[in-house]
Amino acid sequence: MTERPMRPPHPETPLPKIKRRRRLTGEEAVTFSKKVVDAYARMSIRAICAETGRSYGAIYRVLHGAGVTFRPRGYQHPPAPGKPHGEK
Repeated sequence: MTERPMRPPHPETPLPKIKRRRRLTGEEAVTFSKKVVDAYARMSIRAICAETGRSYGAIYRVLHGAGVTFRPRGYQHPPAPGKPHGEK
């Protein structure tokens, strides 16, 4: 299986690269969670996965456990001028 080339780290969010199958506990887990929640404000879950080396499910569980409100799936078109968001 060929591995994808890794993207360079996001300049505003220095997320730690964590080895596969390594369990985070205690203060390390709390710190990682705060950084992931911060990063989710600017990045997608998949981009966070690429930077940290964690799976999509692991990042999703961290965000869900922190009580994050998830963005809707897919591209959201901006509302047309004069119409409330959600109306077509």
